[in-house]
Amino acid sequence: MVCASAEAIESCDEILIQILKHLPAKSLFRFKLVSKRWSSLIYDPFLKSIWKPRVSGLFIQISTKKTCKTKHEYIQVEAKLPNSLQDNLSFLNSDGNSICGTEILSSCNGLFLILCKKGSKLFYNHRYYICNPTTKEYVAVPCPERRSAWKEVNMFLAYDPSESIAYKVVAISFLRRSQIFVNMYSSESKSWKGMEGVPLGDVCFNLGVYFDGSILWPALTSEESQCFNVSSEVFQRFAMPPLQKSNQQRKLKHFGKTNEGHLCLIVGSNSDANMLFVHQMKRGQFNWSVKYHVDLTSLASAFHVLYIASNEDEVSSMILLVKGRAMSHEFKDKTYKELQKIALPDQKCLVVHQLIENPFCLLN
Repeated sequence: MVCASAEAIESCDEILIQILKHLPAKSLFRFKLVSKRWSSLIYDPFLKSIWKPRVSGLFIQISTKKTCKTKHEYIQVEAKLPNSLQDNLSFLNSDGNSICGTEILSSCNGLFLILCKKGSKLFYNHRYYICNPTTKEYVAVPCPERRSAWKEVNMFLAYDPSESIAYKVVAISFLRRSQIFVNMYSSESKSWKGMEGVPLGDVCFNLGVYFDGSILWPALTSEESQCFNVSSEVFQRFAMPPLQKSNQQRKLKHFGKTNEGHLCLIVGSNSDANMLFVHQMKRGQFNWSVKYHVDLTSLASAFHVLYIASNEDEVSSMILLVKGRAMSHEFKDKTYKELQKIALPDQKCLVVHQLIENPFCLLN
């Protein structure tokens, strides 16, 4: 027998939404099946705006210089690797064609932009997909128009479920050493749109991060860098942290978002390879603040910064890769904890993508 208070809660949409906003993505995905009303509540724009995604883990994409094939390792942050993730990526190999390699090009708030190279290295044999590992969905994205003068293409996913279920893909193409060209794909129009580019300068256009409605790229020597606003479709400038010394290049160690959606930039010291400067840019603020000076001398080894975590809007820890071991490091108490071992090939190239559970459907 259901008590009156439970019936009152179940009948009140406002109370249910306040309960649902605390649930993980997997639970929301299951509760959509309870009834049409519950499904409508879970897709309510207000719930999307207040529901906070969680970083379940890190997808480490490992490739070598000798082969175009890649492999992926998973590092647990909040949850073990879901079995469904392997199933969701397996469709890329299902048509019997010879596959040169599968790459995650970009990840953003629970969606992956995936490149599948089939048959040969020719551009027209490349296939692009948007994949949501939580809902087991994927959709194909047509290839952008290719020009013979293009030297390289970097692609970035722009998606914020708290704002819209629509997503965009921004392709940055290098026409010459000094100029880039922009193509943008919209899930609403299902087409690509070409736009004017900007001078290349010293901007690292391979390190783009979607943040507060724009894709930001760091600069190596300039006091300012470039960002692309996906709504207004224009390039804008934003300030970089001051250089340690004039006429010196920044030693970029990390450029990415924390689990709370803040942007983090880590720069190595020009005089001490083991000293890091941790900068943070909070959502809604296009200015940097220095949070920590981190001394990693005790590691006595080369390292890769994989991920930065924050707690109550402040950066709190990071995950490092040291000699094939994933380790967490707490900034305040300066402690280390080994998480797991990862087999790494020689002459490796590492790219890190956050695995964020997202209950909102691609095709909704």
